[in-house]
Amino acid sequence: MNNNRYITIAPDPWFRSNHGIIAGVCTGLAKKLGTDPWVVRLIWLATIFLFGTGLLAYLILAISLPREDRLMSAYYRRVLGVGARLALYFGIDVGLVRAGLLSFFILSAGTAIVVYLLLHLVLNWQNEPRYLPDARYQTSNMP
Repeated sequence: MNNNRYITIAPDPWFRSNHGIIAGVCTGLAKKLGTDPWVVRLIWLATIFLFGTGLLAYLILAISLPREDRLMSAYYRRVLGVGARLALYFGIDVGLVRAGLLSFFILSAGTAIVVYLLLHLVLNWQNEPRYLPDARYQTSNMP
């Protein structure tokens, strides 16, 4: 009997590229959006100079999005495993969930810590996968 648990991850994940200039965020977003990385970089520079939020957004994405070659390891626990468990429960990409949680931490000025700890206590640990395939990107449940 096979006791290994497999997971279904988002079929079109958000990720950072392995070959980016700084952290690979713009190159990864360009691959995701199907455009040239320089277009994304120009938009990012415009958000820095026009709105002032581009640098913060880049840092949040650089911290929360997994690298392209580490998509499956992104579902391992980070801080208490709340982001990965929320992503698996709702079928949302783990990078986007972590980016949302990190943004919530920054914007809430500490209130998010209480919410995060409550989610840690409420979310079911029993459905958490303990075995993940090595480096293969799985989009369906395996027997």
